[in-house]
Amino acid sequence: MGYSRIICTVACISAFTFPIIFGCNFSSSNIGLSCPTRCTCNTEDVYCNSSLISVLNGSLDKPDLFKSLKNKHVKLLDLSYNGIAEINPTFFQTLNIKIHHLNLSHNNFTEIRAREFSGIVAKFMYLSHNRIHRISPHAFDGYFNCIEGVDLSYNKLTYFEPWPFTKDNRISTFNFSHNHINSFRNTPNLTIVDILSASKLGFGKLVDLTFNNFSVWIIDELKDVYHFDADPETVLTMKCAAMGFLLQNNPWRCDCLLYEFRHLLQSDTFIFSAAIREKLSFNCVTPRRLRGQNALDVPVNELVCPVVEGCPTSCLCEKVPAYKYTHVVCTSLDSFPDQMPSGPLFLNFSWNGISKLEFRSYLSSVTYLDLSNNRLHVIERAAVQVLGNIGMLNLASNQLTALPKEIQVVRFSNVRLEENKLDCSCDLTWVSDWIDVTSDDPANQRSVCYKDGLPVMLSAMQDNIDCVSDIVVPVTVGVSITVCMVILAAVACRVWGRKKLPFVMYLIRGRKVQPVQRYGDQEAEFDYHGYLSFDNDNMDIVLWVKNVLLDNLENNDDGFRICCPLRDFDVGVSQAEEILDSVDRSKRFISIVSDTYFNPLKWTSFEYDQAQHKHKDHDSNIIMVVYDNVDVDNVRSEAARHALNKKQYLRRGDYLFWQKLKFLIHAGQKMF
Repeated sequence: MGYSRIICTVACISAFTFPIIFGCNFSSSNIGLSCPTRCTCNTEDVYCNSSLISVLNGSLDKPDLFKSLKNKHVKLLDLSYNGIAEINPTFFQTLNIKIHHLNLSHNNFTEIRAREFSGIVAKFMYLSHNRIHRISPHAFDGYFNCIEGVDLSYNKLTYFEPWPFTKDNRISTFNFSHNHINSFRNTPNLTIVDILSASKLGFGKLVDLTFNNFSVWIIDELKDVYHFDADPETVLTMKCAAMGFLLQNNPWRCDCLLYEFRHLLQSDTFIFSAAIREKLSFNCVTPRRLRGQNALDVPVNELVCPVVEGCPTSCLCEKVPAYKYTHVVCTSLDSFPDQMPSGPLFLNFSWNGISKLEFRSYLSSVTYLDLSNNRLHVIERAAVQVLGNIGMLNLASNQLTALPKEIQVVRFSNVRLEENKLDCSCDLTWVSDWIDVTSDDPANQRSVCYKDGLPVMLSAMQDNIDCVSDIVVPVTVGVSITVCMVILAAVACRVWGRKKLPFVMYLIRGRKVQPVQRYGDQEAEFDYHGYLSFDNDNMDIVLWVKNVLLDNLENNDDGFRICCPLRDFDVGVSQAEEILDSVDRSKRFISIVSDTYFNPLKWTSFEYDQAQHKHKDHDSNIIMVVYDNVDVDNVRSEAARHALNKKQYLRRGDYLFWQKLKFLIHAGQKMF
């Protein structure tokens, strides 16, 4: 049975049994000669409005004035405009009057105490246009017999307690409109479970909160104050609907705080009826661009919040939860700002005066960077090295004449280079390979460089630029090269000694060189050329390994097979066992050393120890690459300290770094 059928059945049964169980028969009596003194009456109604001020003196505590109505059924008892500020709890109990409409509006009530209205047998009670600023949390706890609706509009309330949902509260409609309510309290400490039970899934209660002072979306406050986590099964939007709130005509600010509710409401997890959707809807007042729009129809990407912390003075920063980033638009820039808000960033720096793409620590968090229409002519290598995961790098309409090779960490499909002044030099021919490998549609890319003033497609540079000098006298050149090789070898032997000579030959002849002191014939049995050990908590290193190191070692003619734990380890398998097995199946051990690498609490320390044990007789098979500065005094491993002190390592960015690293992986011998 669906929700609507259950609720309809409950409502129908309640409507039939409620008057019988609680004696709420409101058939009117003929007042006739029973009209109280100072009041006027007709057959069903009693009008005492403004006629009892001098008699009551602010307190409804004289039942004798109404003794003629005792045990009567009255359709309307109008006590408005009498200056009443309090009611004696025994007043209505003594008279036992059954009232269809009890009008206490336009009096002087400032608060409603617990049990103040005890004994009232009425269907609707009107307390509007008083000065009520406080209501006891338990004011409506089963003290009202038969009441279906309470009108508390046009009062001075500034907060909302869960009055409609307290124990044994049978009142179905509360009107709190035209107050000053802007917050929620929960003195009775009810949970959403209590509220769901009392509200009959949202159809049993109607709570009018229109024309109050709500501006910030209330969902987070409701979740906290009314313990939404006590019922993890019911969806969030249904919990909100169950409270029965009408929220229209408040000064709502439609911003990022509304996003979660909107996202859930429009999802397929629950389909709301038009009636419930109408109950939950309200119009935006701010920001100005959304004024008057139904908050449930505003596009979710328009629900943003300003971000102040970390936002540069010349920028506008907005949190956009629909896209999970902070959108930053800057003007009047001539260089990169020093700081930015935290989290994923969408940076729009277009149409400024920036001349250099400089490194900033926040660049590693950028998902979109628009630098179009600036004066850009320099790109720092360190700046693009951290952009490996960027979704778009827009460099169009600048003054670039060259590109650093490090920009290849970004897919060419994610880079815009049109309307620059790139020089078609031999230093730029690598771009063609970059396009072939990382462009989604190499044939249709339209970026160009210029040769002798004429445009050349970047994808066709290698076919149009001759970077090999003409061989005029081949024999002479051949002899010259041979002589140079001999001289170079002699100089190398003299200067570098025997350890580095194989590397020189490696550079000359490539990987065909047969190094001395090979590591045995069993090398062909290994599954990997090298095991890669690095601190995977350091995101700079992770990005460099993923986008630069592995690409240089695996995706070229060398074709090294590298075991990268972050990529190759199986989920659910003991990491220690994976390390032992993979180190054993790898020919070399490559450690990317950082300041935290030898921390005994990290797996890298364990990996290094296992490598030392395996290669204790062939320490040249342990290749150390220093990524950043390392405090040698904090290094626990004696062998590692020795290697660092003796500078027996490669440093990222060294001259011929990649050639040296590939030689060490291929040869497995010392060169330091």
